[in-house]
Amino acid sequence: MESLTVCAPGNRCHDCGIQVLISVKRERTNAHATKINQMELFMNPPGTNPYLFSDRVALVTGGTSGIGYAAVESLAKAGAMTCYLGRRKDLGEKQAKELRGQGLKVEFFAADVTSEDELRSVISKIRDRHGRLDFALNNAGLECAPTDLVDITVEDFLQVMNVNATGTFLSMKHEIPLMI
Repeated sequence: MESLTVCAPGNRCHDCGIQVLISVKRERTNAHATKINQMELFMNPPGTNPYLFSDRVALVTGGTSGIGYAAVESLAKAGAMTCYLGRRKDLGEKQAKELRGQGLKVEFFAADVTSEDELRSVISKIRDRHGRLDFALNNAGLECAPTDLVDITVEDFLQVMNVNATGTFLSMKHEIPLMI
């Protein structure tokens, strides 16, 4: 089992010198699967406020599992009003209730990033309720089951592209106007 730490919070990026705020630690359990076992937001880098994102509004797509859910928790713990969306309505509503029970400011929206109408509706609700969007993490994504390229069906490939590429495009198309 191989361990990999992607970022070290509190340090500066080796390439560009920007302060690192998020740490992700992954364990590779086999050649095809990676298990996320830790993600933390470094909440008090030197010279900053422990409520780094107070009075900010964030949106996370694909926020009901994995890195997306870890980001929702981390952003909310850092003071952001954290809106998130996912396709699994029951799970998202349960998570939001639990997080609000911890005193965190979160709001869940059941939506699919491949539906422009659903994204337009989410962004409209964020505008009406919060007046702005300060930043977004477009995390929603799929992958094909581990297999040889020649065994992937066109339908599976197109579904991955629809969520990963088109979903990100549609999210940004509707997020950016609320951010500027």
